[in-house]
Amino acid sequence: MSFSILTDSTCDLSGQIRNEYDVDYAPMRFSVEGEDYIADIDYKTLSPHDFYEIMRGGKRVLTAQVPGIEFENKFTQNAKNGVDTLYIACSSELSASVNQAVKIAQEV
Repeated sequence: MSFSILTDSTCDLSGQIRNEYDVDYAPMRFSVEGEDYIADIDYKTLSPHDFYEIMRGGKRVLTAQVPGIEFENKFTQNAKNGVDTLYIACSSELSASVNQAVKIAQEV
């Protein structure tokens, strides 16, 4: 049996480690005063320092779960390739993405 490891933006693995162990991730989203961002764990768009400076500056930051289409695409592609998906995430009590992933995985 072959499988693919999938995580999300709560993951704390560097790009080097994700590449070495072939770990894929589905990015979450966040917005700052109406401007949407991808929660990129390689920090290509916004560095951790800049992110926290935004909050220190008093701007409101809203987080969002992984969009359903992200999970659907990843689970579907793996299924088409005959590969099971092992999704590793934080607690379902902390992130709605977990329940979203479970629901979509069952549908796929």
